[in-house]
Amino acid sequence: MRQTVLNAWDLLETAYNTKIKDQNSDIIFDKNLFDDCYDYFKQWRELIQKKYMKDPEKELDRHKIAAILTISIVQSKSIYYNNKISNNQIFIGLQLLAVTCGLSYMQDELNKILIENGYDPIDKYDLPIPFSCDTNYLEVIARNLYYQEHGTDLSGKKVWTFNPLDLANEYFLIEYITLIKRGIPTDTFLLKDKQK
Repeated sequence: MRQTVLNAWDLLETAYNTKIKDQNSDIIFDKNLFDDCYDYFKQWRELIQKKYMKDPEKELDRHKIAAILTISIVQSKSIYYNNKISNNQIFIGLQLLAVTCGLSYMQDELNKILIENGYDPIDKYDLPIPFSCDTNYLEVIARNLYYQEHGTDLSGKKVWTFNPLDLANEYFLIEYITLIKRGIPTDTFLLKDKQK
């Protein structure tokens, strides 16, 4: 699994170097935090396997791995805004990139299965469109991750925490919507992860 996290980290670094670094010098990527990210990943993976899975020796599915990757990248704090942000704004750049990395991993794994079973690979996920606002759904997920880490009640007491199982379910539903829109059967055993 170290290679999986390293691949996501490489994607994170590439996205930073090609899309962010030159556009905003106040956004910093600390690539030296890979080991922190990997440690978080291992902790989450072990917790979910041993505490929540019927068979703790069985590898987690792509949705859970993608969620754990996402949250581990966020926890590493590897991308941050190196300037003052006004009180009514939040920086969700790290969360956005983490979600992108998680979904990319999940898409790669799904495409392997689709190709192996004679289906065309997907080039992107069909994300839900929020009814109540114009916010892109990736930003909704990223904002929710930010609030899971920083959310407090009115007195300032922390009220939320990261929940990789909930995020995995959200990722599953995104994949499910995409498969339905593409006419790919969702009730087939062919779309289940193979055990490695």
